[in-house]
Amino acid sequence: MENWDWETYYSPTNPEYYNSQVSDDEYSNNIWPGFVFRPTDAELILDFLTRKIKNETMSRNLMKVVDNVYKLNPENLEDDYGVNRAEEWLFFTTRDIEHENEEIRNGVGVGVDGYWQVIGEDDETIKQKDETIGFRKTLEFYKGNPPNGDKTSWIMHEIRFNDQLAADHTELDDWIVCRVFHKDNRWKDERDEDTDMIWSDSSEDSMSSNEYDDFIVARD
Repeated sequence: MENWDWETYYSPTNPEYYNSQVSDDEYSNNIWPGFVFRPTDAELILDFLTRKIKNETMSRNLMKVVDNVYKLNPENLEDDYGVNRAEEWLFFTTRDIEHENEEIRNGVGVGVDGYWQVIGEDDETIKQKDETIGFRKTLEFYKGNPPNGDKTSWIMHEIRFNDQLAADHTELDDWIVCRVFHKDNRWKDERDEDTDMIWSDSSEDSMSSNEYDDFIVARD
């Protein structure tokens, strides 16, 4: 699209119109200089994952749906999915794919040129206003065959909604978000300087209350 007019085509309040005007390639190639698509874990849950689960239209973004994220070679991400200024890639994948690849995620099965290994036994919590809205699991990528692969600097965060907050009729476990990045090259965000830190977003403006409230069980 030549002479892209952001004033005309960027309409966050009307994503259906915006998405119909701008293709994925046009969006990724025309992000304003200096802007980085780097949502926090809380933003991924509240602004993207909830919409995906509810099959609602999202504003244009750099997230991709992949059939099997656990068989991706992270070293080929730039070639396969383009350059991301934040030096990280975000994918939607289904929970059944996560369960089907349990062996790969635990260092037993082999993916593409290596395997992912889950770190630790407990999921980290993702909080919004002191409430646990989701969980994050960390995996490391190893080259070669388990259990003697060579550990790399590639990291994956699996991010899922806290289904304990859901109303009974809501299916929250259909989708998860996977954030893949090289820990030595990743763009540093002052909100999340330590990649091992649990990000708790306390800002009122970041919560998409209309989208989030539909998931929450009524409280006294």
